[in-house]
Amino acid sequence: PTEPTEPGEPSHEVDFTATDVSTKRKRPTLPRGPAGAVFDRAVIWDGTWRAPALMGRREKGIHQPLWCLWHEDVELFEAGDSDEKLEDRGAWEVQWTDRTSSYASSDDVRVDEAARARVAEAIAERA
Repeated sequence: PTEPTEPGEPSHEVDFTATDVSTKRKRPTLPRGPAGAVFDRAVIWDGTWRAPALMGRREKGIHQPLWCLWHEDVELFEAGDSDEKLEDRGAWEVQWTDRTSSYASSDDVRVDEAARARVAEAIAERA
């Protein structure tokens, strides 16, 4: 997997559900999420990288990340009875398409380059 980018790096989710009546062409709409959230991140879950759910890329029956938000004040620990920390400090909060959320280490979250390119194109189109 590629290296995660710096937490807090700007990003935008784009959803092609709105239709421009004058051109009958779908136009991008910006997402809803908390301040500082990024929308172009893939997250590993059950050993599989899950692509972000944006711009019509939702996979039926597969939970995908809607947004990710970096928290510097969260400490993650190994599952079970261990007191072993996974990282010194910080974790990603992940909001999933089923509206649940979880926390992930920086090693479990990465930029989805295809999503980033589509986001950049959609933002340029809006300008």
